[in-house]
Amino acid sequence: MVGEVKYGYCPICGAAGKSRERRPDGNDVCANGHTYSSRSSIPFNPKETKEERAIGLCRELILYCYTWHDLRPSEARQKLLSIFDNETITKAFDDISSKQEVSDG
Repeated sequence: MVGEVKYGYCPICGAAGKSRERRPDGNDVCANGHTYSSRSSIPFNPKETKEERAIGLCRELILYCYTWHDLRPSEARQKLLSIFDNETITKAFDDISSKQEVSDG
């Protein structure tokens, strides 16, 4: 999955935001050098499909449950079934398992 992006994505080209002015109504600059209003940055990667975004969100929720609520991954899976379909959850778990980020033990 994609790493964390602090400043969203460029509305011009879709590249990750690299810097942000620390003032009201400031500007962002993307990796390709475009300057745009921080308000117009896109919060998700526009190059990802809806399925990839769903898997990424599901993955983050699983890690959140595991890290902050002491839920085993199997318990987190049960809670997420009310939000995501089983295939999305399975793909997110496969991604986490392949990186050995959590275990059910």
